[in-house]
Parts: sequence; C-alpha cells; structure tokens
Amino acid sequence: MALSNKMRRKRVIYLIGLPGVGKTTIGLAISKLTGYALLDNHLTYREICHFIPQGTPNAHLLNGKMHLAILKMLLKSGVGGIICTLSIRLHPTTQIAKKSVQLAKKMNAEIFFFRIECDWQEHKNRILMPSRKEKTKTNTIKKFKEKLKAKIFQGLKSYPPIIINNTHLSPQKCALKIINFLGAK
Repeated sequence: MALSNKMRRKRVIYLIGLPGVGKTTIGLAISKLTGYALLDNHLTYREICHFIPQGTPNAHLLNGKMHLAILKMLLKSGVGGIICTLSIRLHPTTQIAKKSVQLAKKMNAEIFFFRIECDWQEHKNRILMPSRKEKTKTNTIKKFKEKLKAKIFQGLKSYPPIIINNTHLSPQKCALKIINFLGAK
C-alpha cells in the first residue's frame, strides 16, 4: 500500500515514545506497507554500546550524530520516505528532533512526529517480554519507571506529536492509522 503518487516530497516519520511501547514493530509494519526506509534508534545505539559504555553521555551524543548522518544520507537517496524510531532521553531526543526538523526543511522534506503510547498494564507486560532482554532495551519495571521521570514530551513542544494509543491496536492497524493520516495531508 504505497502512499499517493501526487506526494513527491520525501517524508520523515518519527515514532517517539517510552521504551516497550511498540515503536520498532510499528515502524517495521509502516516500512513493509510503504517501502520507506526504517532508521531504528536501537540498531545504532546497540552498535555504539559495543565500544562506548551504555547510558553514558558520550554514547547518547554519538548515537544522535550517527542518527542525523544516516538521516541525511537517506534524504539524499532514492527512498521515498524514512521512518525513525526514537526512545526518550530528554536532552538527546529533543536535540535530535530539533536538528531533524532543520535538516528536513533544508532538504525540502516533510516531517511528522507520532507519539506512541499504551495503558500502564499493557506497557508493563510489554516491558517484561523475553524479546526485550537485549543489552540496550529497557526490560525491567524499575528501569522503566526511571524513564517515566524524563520530561521528553515537554521538550517537544515545538514539534507537537500526533498521539496514537496502541493499547488495543495491532502493529499493522497502528501502521495503517499513521499511513491514512499521512494520505489525508
């Protein structure tokens, strides 16, 4: 299901939200339906953490720089759009968002922010899933509660996200909801 051919500008879709909410899974579904490239924050961060300690300012700084460099490369490429996943870390996330908006404007691309969320019980269940046991994924309720204290969404006031609650939506239905929103623009 490709987006309308009348839309020629490249699109950058940011899926932001707390760890475990389903950003990567939804991003994969959008990518499959649209052919857009997926720039998953966890992939770059996981690689960085092989040689810079996880959770350090240097790891987040380098991840942000890598994210922006890859985004720029993708915007120059032949892909029609890019889906980016971005978990919350107040300063790095707001800086990436700000610089991504500047880059998109400079390269004549549209940019959209979607905040993915779900209810507390569903979120706890997702955090504890065995598939989250990877090194860089938040996989305990204690770590998750620490992330809840971050005020990332306050930091994105300049780029208000469209909020999608996926508590009762499959990743495919969530992806279609986002695609339909973009098709209506």
